[in-house]
Amino acid sequence: MRDNGDEPGRVMRSMSQDNGYEWSVAQDSDIPNPGASIEVITLTDGDWLMVLQAFSWEMLKKEEDRDTTMIRYPSYKESRFMAFNAIVHGATGILYWGSNYTPQPSTCISDLNKVTGELGGMQEILAAPDIELNIKKEYHELRYSVDAGIEILSKKFNDKYYLLTVNSDKNPVKVSLTGLDKYDKVNVLSEDRTVTIEKGELIDLYEPFDVHTYELCQTNSR
Repeated sequence: MRDNGDEPGRVMRSMSQDNGYEWSVAQDSDIPNPGASIEVITLTDGDWLMVLQAFSWEMLKKEEDRDTTMIRYPSYKESRFMAFNAIVHGATGILYWGSNYTPQPSTCISDLNKVTGELGGMQEILAAPDIELNIKKEYHELRYSVDAGIEILSKKFNDKYYLLTVNSDKNPVKVSLTGLDKYDKVNVLSEDRTVTIEKGELIDLYEPFDVHTYELCQTNSR
């Protein structure tokens, strides 16, 4: 269930031991959620399948009952955040539901194709083992409080290291990532830019619910 209360917003969890007759008090999980609805399916082995949105809720109504002012589809930025946020939190696959209710061609479908194309191009990186890097985060003052902040998943593929990072805050965040002394710069994948690492410190700016994927590069011998 969604959490529209105090920040940081989280997916909330409630349990029933009597087939849904009574439920426990809802508690926050560790999964960030900006207030979007959540669809979860329990598989036969007990694992959960969390489904990402590829439709507008208003389009599920009969055509004569729809309010055209309420038709809203996930933007490219929202779809990209939802996908990478799920991966950072342990998702090993992405499933979209509802695209059959979405006009094709449309901006929404084009945006989803762009997101899934990016994920497909990173398939070998995403399937690589998670690793632990001793990275510390230091936030710069931007006149906003930092709640969930920047969340990071580190990967190693073909002797290269990658950082999948998401800003789970609704506000901009400027952060220093330290502990990167072995590296000189990062290539920011899908953004056609590089960021220099100075004295082991990477500084970058994130818009609300932003995603940066970094390829760590060592250009000089140390």
